[in-house]
This record gives sequence, C-alpha cells and structure tokens, in this order.
Amino acid sequence: MQELVEKTEPEDRTTVLVYLNDEDGVTQPEHFQMCPLGIQLYFPRSVPDCELMDFRLHVPDEQGDETDVTCTGLVVQCVHDTRREAYRIWVKFLDLEPRAQKRLQHTCHKNGHFCPFCENFR
Repeated sequence: MQELVEKTEPEDRTTVLVYLNDEDGVTQPEHFQMCPLGIQLYFPRSVPDCELMDFRLHVPDEQGDETDVTCTGLVVQCVHDTRREAYRIWVKFLDLEPRAQKRLQHTCHKNGHFCPFCENFR
C-alpha cells in the first residue's frame, strides 16, 4: 500500500504539494480538487487503478493550527494527461471520519479546491 501526503504551504494556503511515499513533492495545478469524497491530483508516474492508498492530510483545525487527518483511499482512475506530462489520478476516500470531513470541507472550500459536485450540493 502506498502512502500519499497532501500539504499546504504555510505562506500560501492555496499551494498544494503532494508526496507519494519517499518521493519529492509535486506542486499541484491551480485547478487541484479535493473534498470529503476524495481527491483529484497530478503525479509524474502512474498509480494502478484499484490501488489502496493511505493518506495523511495536513489540514487546519478550527483554530487554524495544522493537524493530521488520516484515511484510506481507493484509486478510481489514473490517466495520462499529455498536456501536463503527468498522470491525473482520482481517489475516493473510504474511511474519512465525520469530524475530519467537516474540517476538510471547510478548508477546501475556503482555498478554492472544492470539487464541482460538492460545490453544487453545499
């Protein structure tokens, strides 16, 4: 099982870095999307469909202090994006706790990362 870590840069909450295992972090494009349902990200190599991934997300709590949120995700689809020379990966979160879902929902909406589906049903 691979581990994926999402981090926001302290000086710019809209910049997102993604780390897969021990590899270098990859800055996500402006249209990066994440919500309580899952995450859509870009990475320089493919990840097999149906792969389980452990996530450790650094998300601000109610006071603005970063806290770790952990969950498991399932790779739903991974396709090569020739324009970006990267793989576009969709992951469905499987066991995100309700309190973490609310924190993630607030943070992603605030930073403009909310997916269009969730934005329509807010």
